[in-house]
Amino acid sequence: MTEETGRAGRQIRDLPRGNQRQNKMVKDAAREAGMRASITITARYEKGPMKSKGRSMSEKIGRRSIGNPEMARILESFAKHLACWQVGLSYRSALYFDMGEALMEQIKPGVMAPIGSANLTLEGYKWTISTHGNRIVDSRTITPETIDHQFQDMFRDKRLERLEFIKMKRGLKAKFSTEIIIRSSALLSGEYIDDNLCLFLIPDGRVLGCDPRYGFFDDGSKSHMHEKHYAEA
Repeated sequence: MTEETGRAGRQIRDLPRGNQRQNKMVKDAAREAGMRASITITARYEKGPMKSKGRSMSEKIGRRSIGNPEMARILESFAKHLACWQVGLSYRSALYFDMGEALMEQIKPGVMAPIGSANLTLEGYKWTISTHGNRIVDSRTITPETIDHQFQDMFRDKRLERLEFIKMKRGLKAKFSTEIIIRSSALLSGEYIDDNLCLFLIPDGRVLGCDPRYGFFDDGSKSHMHEKHYAEA
């Protein structure tokens, strides 16, 4: 196994030291799956000022809460970047959606690969996808073959229209056009516990998360490549 894995091409030795738990997840994913260690891991980005592991949401310094109304305004602002053109699996059941413009990213010297100007990645352990009320697949049954033979056509040119945190259910809901609904319910106890339900990279470079107890937030994480491209557009 090489030190590089997947489309993101992040080298394991180059991972920042700020979040050891997520760095370990990248390494484990590379060893176990050999898939894309990509946007689902915030090691891809420069982390913001939040260094308050173990504190409650209200005590976390540098983490700004984002409510559903503000998230709706964000989607409206970047609507032209929210049509999906690629779906993939990062590791295990972490599903990602590349949307908008296809930007070229260097994954290693001399090798370029496309990434969306916007990207949504499901970080939760448990999620379902349904359309017109019928469940299609969930996090336990998803396979690379499903992605290749069904999802690429199903999501192609479908627009992300809504992204909401459902506080009463501790869950995330995403809606793409033609009534494609994604629901992710947080696991808060047991062997696997969710600490983030999604990562949402928006065209100006910000990387937003979704705390399973408190909802969307911005902790200052960003993609400098996207930030630079957006500023120059």
